[in-house]
Amino acid sequence: MNSAKMSGSGRGRPHNIQLRVSVPLNAMEFQETHVILIFQAQETIMGRFAFAIVMAFALALPLGAANAQNDRRLVINLTSADVWTGQMAMSFARRVQEDGGNVVLFLNVHAVAFANQNVPQHVQALTGKTPHERIQEIIDAGGEVYLCPSCTEQAGLKIEDRIDGVKVGGPEFREILMAPDTKIISY
Repeated sequence: MNSAKMSGSGRGRPHNIQLRVSVPLNAMEFQETHVILIFQAQETIMGRFAFAIVMAFALALPLGAANAQNDRRLVINLTSADVWTGQMAMSFARRVQEDGGNVVLFLNVHAVAFANQNVPQHVQALTGKTPHERIQEIIDAGGEVYLCPSCTEQAGLKIEDRIDGVKVGGPEFREILMAPDTKIISY
């Protein structure tokens, strides 16, 4: 829990601002940190205004760290249409999402069949769900799913037959891949 305490007063005397903040270490762990700021402000309206700005900035620091954590992204590259392999990739994607991570699932090579509404889907043994249902769960949880357009064509499938919410890979997807905080894992 974040808290702040101020001590010291009087004209020209420093104010000690003590902050107790929780700083995210990763998606699941926080470390409590104690910060002491010494701020020189006169007891005037401008001095109090400056003090308020310093306090707002100091209390916002952990929020910036939390947002930086959420900018990290995991791209899961799925190339196989094997149900077991697909199950593992999609389950891992959901686990990362449950831990607060941002996930992008890229379906390419044979895995493009998982996103096609005309390809029969097998039920995955561990979840009792089809790949279509698992893809929808990933999208509903805020993830993105991209489909390789040339792989789709090579497989004899039509891009327009993809399930709702699946995007076609292109410049936007390449930007995701090249972003500095992107990690990639392949199945």
